[in-house]
Amino acid sequence: MTEVIPQLRNIYKEHLFTDEGRKNLEDAVELKKQWKEECERTDCRVTTAGVKPNLLPKVLRDKTTCIEINPIGLNNCCHITSELFAKSCKGLKVVLGYNITACNCGRLMSLEIHSVNKIGNKLYDFTRDFNDEKSKYFAEIDTKLTARLHNNIFSNKPITINKGCKCPFRWSMEYLMSDGELEERIEEIESIEVLETDFGYLINHKNK
Repeated sequence: MTEVIPQLRNIYKEHLFTDEGRKNLEDAVELKKQWKEECERTDCRVTTAGVKPNLLPKVLRDKTTCIEINPIGLNNCCHITSELFAKSCKGLKVVLGYNITACNCGRLMSLEIHSVNKIGNKLYDFTRDFNDEKSKYFAEIDTKLTARLHNNIFSNKPITINKGCKCPFRWSMEYLMSDGELEERIEEIESIEVLETDFGYLINHKNK
């Protein structure tokens, strides 16, 4: 991996000089600014440190890995960064899944759709975290869906799992799921087959 890192840095540096890269940089700076302002207003947030693996929904336990972050790509640009590296560097592939964070007591968890890279059987996260996390819990989903297709079908809103949070905060839980509903969601995602045609993508369910 040590020999690949300089190559990835050069790939990303070249990307930042493109029109898309410059737009990514503007967006990343603005989103980081908004997050810092939010943090100044409240201590109510979920973090990597709050995650307690024993409290994870059963469907996630065997899928979840704690990954050290190599902060090459811009914050909030995980899908772009992962896809760029997979296209530009032989041996890397994109993996879609959930970035998992939790409250202080660990009972309220946030699952945010996230992309990382994989080399062989090992996962690598090359995206700088907007909350300056040094590592993150990542639950891999066995799917060929791109982030764009996933978000078009299921949306990109973070999923909330609440197992009786005891923190002194009132959380916003717009997209609350039970463990059973989460398991059904993951089963549905993993059952989708993506076929690329001359007219775009064809979405089909493998079990139908």
